[in-house]
Amino acid sequence: MKAILKNVMLPFSTFEKAYKILMSLTILIPVVFGIYMMMTMSTQGLNFEEYLNQSVWSNIQLVVSMLGLTWAYILFSIYQNMDTEEGKAYIGFALWIMLISQIAVSNLLITIVVAITLYLMKVKFTQVMKLKIILQNKLISLLMLFLLFFSFICSFVILRVGM
Repeated sequence: MKAILKNVMLPFSTFEKAYKILMSLTILIPVVFGIYMMMTMSTQGLNFEEYLNQSVWSNIQLVVSMLGLTWAYILFSIYQNMDTEEGKAYIGFALWIMLISQIAVSNLLITIVVAITLYLMKVKFTQVMKLKIILQNKLISLLMLFLLFFSFICSFVILRVGM
């Protein structure tokens, strides 16, 4: 069992590899959804407006996939700071906010990869939730907190539509 787990976790052998996998997935998942959306529109003979008017779930999925692209931008923009200790602390802050955001919108694959990355990084929530770390990059921090708030709104909509 230990050997199987080791083979499954091999791509996540280091924090840097796990972070690169996370960046790739945050771009790949919205692209795959876009392909799915285009194929659905072409098979049903719908245009974009008709596709979005067809179901509320289509709108929610589109918004959640766009949230993923915004997270990809954030991950790429803070990647350059990985060499310094302050940069790693800021990346830890970003990953914790992203984890909460992805749990809120029920994006399980990204949630699992973020959790693995945080585990490999060995950073605790209380270590990175300090004002000095948050204010390191004010614009990106504000964007992350806005995405977290928007994820909670999407989560509320998902719950309302599902009931």
